[in-house]
Amino acid sequence: MEGRVLIIGLGLIGGSLAMCIKEQHPGAELIGFDADGDQMDLAMMLGVIDRAAGSFEIEAPKADLIIIATPVLTTGSIIESLAELQLKNNVIVTDTGSTKGFISKKASRLREKGIVFIGGHPMAGSHKSGVAAAKKILFENAFIFLLLIHWSEVRV
Repeated sequence: MEGRVLIIGLGLIGGSLAMCIKEQHPGAELIGFDADGDQMDLAMMLGVIDRAAGSFEIEAPKADLIIIATPVLTTGSIIESLAELQLKNNVIVTDTGSTKGFISKKASRLREKGIVFIGGHPMAGSHKSGVAAAKKILFENAFIFLLLIHWSEVRV
């Protein structure tokens, strides 16, 4: 993959995904955003991301892949914000939330705009949190459930 990846949420999951992408796709540019500026600074210092975003709203329209790795309610708000932006036609948006009903309902707004949303739930984690706990082996031997809805069948 050679493109722009925006990761929103640089905790354990978001940071670990960034590390995996960086290792497997060195041509990709990794842009990170976190509401906690200290986490973004640490992610930069550790080399987890290539660049920190001042806001996800500025970077999202330029992204080829958007990964939302935040708590479920925050993910819903972020999806609502993304739906108001002019995103690339071929962008893929995914999340790492533990539940999909709420998020799928929010993501229907993206689909109305022709944006591909694939819900994700990595079955991996740790008792530790934050980007300092991230590791590229977190997902080894772990399942990741993906939810791709045929939108014509969804009634929200």
